[in-house]
Amino acid sequence: MAQQILLVGLGGCIGSVARYLVSTWVQSRSASLFPFGTLAVNMLGCLLIGALMAWLASAGLVVRGSPDPALEADRRSPSDVDRADPEGDLRSSGGGSVRRPTTTLNLRLLLVTGVLGGFTTFSAFGYETLALAMIERQPWLALANVAAEVVLGLVAAWAGWWVASNW
Repeated sequence: MAQQILLVGLGGCIGSVARYLVSTWVQSRSASLFPFGTLAVNMLGCLLIGALMAWLASAGLVVRGSPDPALEADRRSPSDVDRADPEGDLRSSGGGSVRRPTTTLNLRLLLVTGVLGGFTTFSAFGYETLALAMIERQPWLALANVAAEVVLGLVAAWAGWWVASNW
């Protein structure tokens, strides 16, 4: 458990620093109040999580599609998991058990929960949208930000999944 917490923390540190660098760089190239930096980070994060989860799924390493292994574990039925052992999870696959190494879980914790969790900025999106609407008194920019984040986020996640699935 301590190793998994450290992996998430390390990944979060990397993702947060990357978010700051990318967001600041993108926003510095715009004179607009529109939060292009946050939009860019969230779209890149959606693209990356779509691609990473597609790769994990194609390798048979995702049970239900959750990017967070802890959430995935909560949703497993007893038939999904035979038992866990120190070397990895033993999964039932109809005719027998298939070993899923602990390193896979650790990789997901580091990259998906840690790096991408630290990289994407939904809380910043919420505050920046509120600020556009209430502080800057730009409700149309706030609505444009909501539409762009949601629609482009879904398109980017789909594109990442499609690219990784067809590569």
